[in-house]
Amino acid sequence: MPQYSEIRAINGLLGCKKLRVVVKSDATDLAVAGAYPAGIWVGTGGDLSIIAEDDTSAVTITGVPNGTWIDIHAKKIMAATTASNMVVGYNRP
Repeated sequence: MPQYSEIRAINGLLGCKKLRVVVKSDATDLAVAGAYPAGIWVGTGGDLSIIAEDDTSAVTITGVPNGTWIDIHAKKIMAATTASNMVVGYNRP
């Protein structure tokens, strides 16, 4: 039987209209057509260093487990991120 986090991750991805593979970068803005992603799928766990949509500096979320969907509007996923195999999902076209 799937764990709660697995069900939540699948539901998070299914609600998205666009998916993009993440390129970790201190310079790359994640906006598509003026919209930031609704969340981040972390395939391989680690630390996630991001700048949220309305923030100007990075925050690191430590110890994100494999296969986690994080409901957060990220503007950037920083190069210092150790998590990998990430995808961002967008709700707006």
